[in-house]
Amino acid sequence: MLPPTLPVQKPKLIIHIGAGKCGSSAIQTYLGANAAALRAQGVLVPGMALTMDSPIAGQQIDFFVRLMRNPQSLHIRHAPAKARPEAAQMVRERLAALKTEMASSQLHTLIISAENLSNEHAYARLLAPEQAHFDVHIVAYIRRQDAYLSSSWGQWYVKAYESIDHYLGARMPIDADWHAALAGWTQEFGADRVRVRLFDRQRLHNGDVVDDFIQLVNLPVDASHQKVGAINESNDERMISLASRIREVFTSVHDTSPYDILNDVLAQSDHRPQKSKPYLFDLETRRRIMDTYAASNEKIKRTFFPDMPDDTPLFAPPAEDDVLNLSPLEKLDRDVSMLTKIVFALAKKSVQEGAQKVAVDTDAAAQVHRNPDTTRTLASVAVPKSKVLISALGSPWYLEQNPDVSRAGVDPYLHWRDFGATEGRLPAPDIAQLMIELLAERNAVSQNGRVN
Repeated sequence: MLPPTLPVQKPKLIIHIGAGKCGSSAIQTYLGANAAALRAQGVLVPGMALTMDSPIAGQQIDFFVRLMRNPQSLHIRHAPAKARPEAAQMVRERLAALKTEMASSQLHTLIISAENLSNEHAYARLLAPEQAHFDVHIVAYIRRQDAYLSSSWGQWYVKAYESIDHYLGARMPIDADWHAALAGWTQEFGADRVRVRLFDRQRLHNGDVVDDFIQLVNLPVDASHQKVGAINESNDERMISLASRIREVFTSVHDTSPYDILNDVLAQSDHRPQKSKPYLFDLETRRRIMDTYAASNEKIKRTFFPDMPDDTPLFAPPAEDDVLNLSPLEKLDRDVSMLTKIVFALAKKSVQEGAQKVAVDTDAAAQVHRNPDTTRTLASVAVPKSKVLISALGSPWYLEQNPDVSRAGVDPYLHWRDFGATEGRLPAPDIAQLMIELLAERNAVSQNGRVN
């Protein structure tokens, strides 16, 4: 008589589905940085294309975006996208190959991560068949909605909407409806297979989302693992407020280059301001947001946190200490203060860089007055057909410093607008004064609605 056949234990598949703005970048950076060490301990972190021959970064965001018939950006939630016809076969083939790799290398756990997986129910349906091949566990982090929407405004939507009210009117309550975001996963995998954690330092293990994830999924950790610092931090709210005034300089909601330039300038300054306490979303707005999501949060609480007392909300309500409640004039004063620091940092940087260069010939002399960071910032602040810039570039200085432009006989303003700004050619000798005049002109235009 043959001995009874023992069931073959399935390898574990952990699917981290986000959500966005809930520590996903930190988790993914940790997984990518420690992929080799984790593999040595039985955990497989695949490449960005869900293969072993693609670059390993701890996430597969773009791969899953491309599986949709109408790929959506990370910040578009619950759009009615459908998987491409070949998507199911592609996922099955790639996960089968990874399972074979795990068997041959004696690995027990596979981790995939993409915060856009919580955006579309189609992803849950696409991955549900893998339950026949893996012991699947879903991990999701969710955040208090006012904090999520505030963070999303600063990173994405300040570049797309005219005001916070306009943004909230368009996005709420679609975004950050965590019950809706998780419904597809609980339906396909069962609530017992979905682990939900609150992205709140007071509730995270060691107050850190990476440590919390490590403990939650029981990752083996030893001294060889690299720790990760702050990843994808939110911008200072004063910087976000300034960005709302120059939305046209961003090429898309994902473009961070204007932020990067200004943060780089401030980082090199001895007078970098401390990060501001939140104030763009005031207390009344935050409470209104949380009231909107009260029913959704109650469903999440009943499903995933049944031991939480009935009189305890899923998230602690916004409190007065969470934000600064400022008048419009006080908000403007903070903007001006930040602008002053940026102008000072730019002027100081320009002087320091100019002092380090030596003019050896005409062309080299022209290079003394080139600073791409500064000129990109000036171009972003200047209004279209700026009279300040036209006047500055109409003086002899620009042509004297750029003899090639003089020889070409072109209009200095048009040259700087179309070429010089990108090439880093400074439009005037006194950049600090020019910036002040450009800001004054922009402020006047914003009040009058046109260039005088």
